[in-house]
Amino acid sequence: MPISDHAATGRMSATGQQSRTEDPALRRARRIADYQASVRPRIAALSANAPELEDLADSFPALLFALASGYSSAAARDDAVAQILSGASLRQISDTLALPVWLRRLPPGAFTELMPQLPGDADFSLRLGSFVPSDRRRAQAWLVGVSDAYLIGGRDFALWTARNWSALIASMLPARVGLVSAWYWCSSQPGTRAHSLLAGGWDPQRSTSALLDDINTWLKRVALVEWLGNGALTPWIPDAQMGLYEFQTLRTPEDYIRAAADLDNCLEQFGARLANGVSTVARIRRGGRTIACIEVGLHDIDPTMPAIVQLRGLKNKRVPPELWRKAYDWLSHAPIEPFATDRLTPPAPDRMAARQDLWGPYIAHFEAHADPAGKVAAQRLKRTLLPRLKPCVTAERHALMPPPQGTLQQLQRVRAETLGQTADDRPPTMLQRVRDHIATLAGIPHAEHELFRWDDAVERLEVALRGRGRR
Repeated sequence: MPISDHAATGRMSATGQQSRTEDPALRRARRIADYQASVRPRIAALSANAPELEDLADSFPALLFALASGYSSAAARDDAVAQILSGASLRQISDTLALPVWLRRLPPGAFTELMPQLPGDADFSLRLGSFVPSDRRRAQAWLVGVSDAYLIGGRDFALWTARNWSALIASMLPARVGLVSAWYWCSSQPGTRAHSLLAGGWDPQRSTSALLDDINTWLKRVALVEWLGNGALTPWIPDAQMGLYEFQTLRTPEDYIRAAADLDNCLEQFGARLANGVSTVARIRRGGRTIACIEVGLHDIDPTMPAIVQLRGLKNKRVPPELWRKAYDWLSHAPIEPFATDRLTPPAPDRMAARQDLWGPYIAHFEAHADPAGKVAAQRLKRTLLPRLKPCVTAERHALMPPPQGTLQQLQRVRAETLGQTADDRPPTMLQRVRDHIATLAGIPHAEHELFRWDDAVERLEVALRGRGRR
């Protein structure tokens, strides 16, 4: 009998015959709500009018999810449902589905997608089950990470991932922890773009701390590729030779990696910073050797003009005044051009092509996996690693914006234009709210708030307050 038919013909279980203080309707709502929103409809449909199946939400959440998500074969799922309705033990039912019993330790919220056929032997179950996180909030990411690790590297890498999950969470951004399996996979894939970014690959003989350092370095380089693509467009400040010093703008991810190695600094971490599209970095060479790097960003007073954000030498040490003078000479001799974000950020199609080149082979490996869970994982990876990118604000649209009065205001306007908001749609900034409040207290009409001078408003406000004090 198909599973959908079992849901309508189930009998009251022994558990259901016992007296319960919880209202049945509230209990069912609570059980379904414990699962992730994306799987609740399937859980509700399967357990409708079948208390035996519904009880699994408390006793073995993974088993109920496995039945609802298509785990194992259809025949095995039908046999498992028949055993549930006949009152068989959970061990017997899990053996029918080849579902590891250690999954019983995970809460309902841990299950979001079809699970792979994880090993259920005693040794693997005992070792992996001991690493199940005690924090229910981490269970979902942990299970996805361990499942990907098993699909990519088998039981040994799955055990390593499970054992070191807390260290992985502590050493990198939570959103990037799932890419540990990608790092493992590209370690054995020479010739791919992801492999070329490695500082060191998988080696079970190395210490966990050394492997974590290599993973973090690789993730930083990956971020450079994701945001820079194959290289930025025309640099804001052209390359130039200033006496003995040569200023060269870093354009590609490889440029940043080489400069970071030459200067022993943190240039590899600039991926997220470059994503803002408001800064550029150049290396300074003398005698064929890189001696410093300079970051150029928006000027504090006039954000449409460039300014030196930082200038550092080897290991982020300070540089002599002579180099500062040459840096200012470099800026002063450059053509004066207004800032435009599309000058520093490659077009979205170029960045998308770079991401496809970076992650395409990894996703294809999941799609070709014999386990059906591999195809489900591939769809998830496409959504997270290959999202639809928005085009940056073009120079023409930027030119139509009102001249900014500060860096924060300029960035807020860029963001609003990118989102397609009008002036009426945008909430007032803190500065605007303070201005309107002071102008109101000073007796300035609302229509003239944007025109008044701060000095005049403060003077009029002081006069008004003194008058109130006399009264």
